[in-house]
Amino acid sequence: MNYEALLAHADFVRGLARSLIQDENVVDDVVQQTWIAALDQPKGEIRSLPAWLAHVTRNFVRLAQRSDARRGKRERVAGRPPA
Repeated sequence: MNYEALLAHADFVRGLARSLIQDENVVDDVVQQTWIAALDQPKGEIRSLPAWLAHVTRNFVRLAQRSDARRGKRERVAGRPPA
């Protein structure tokens, strides 16, 4: 993947993540995961970089939200007094 092309879309990726997540720390994680996925992607397999980045970013947001929901459920269960 071309580093310059990725850098040209940095504000777009961060803005998209920010619009979907309130926690700035999670935004940072999602953005980093998106860049790692982009760098791991074989050259020439992405037709539209902005569309691909948006898709990948949204997927990482969903994973983060699912993980947070599961963690919250585990914490609620663990916090209940024994029956």
